[in-house]
Amino acid sequence: MAASNLVLILYQPQEIVNVAAVIRGMSNFGLPTLRLITPAAWDPYRIAGIAHHTERIIETVEPYESLEAAMHDVSFALATTGRP
Repeated sequence: MAASNLVLILYQPQEIVNVAAVIRGMSNFGLPTLRLITPAAWDPYRIAGIAHHTERIIETVEPYESLEAAMHDVSFALATTGRP
């Protein structure tokens, strides 16, 4: 599977620095698609200030209202969480 086929989905991320860290990692590994489901905060300017040189990814972030909608075209999914 090519990296261009991978989609990262963040479900209700609480901290903008966490979103920026994911975007920075995506940039490092050539992952193009991020979908955000109702983030607590979304500020592209602040994210660009934390995750430098990631404007291409930031500009293409896809917002969604539900996990089901964000996964509409996903055929295989893996999940992880830090929440209880």
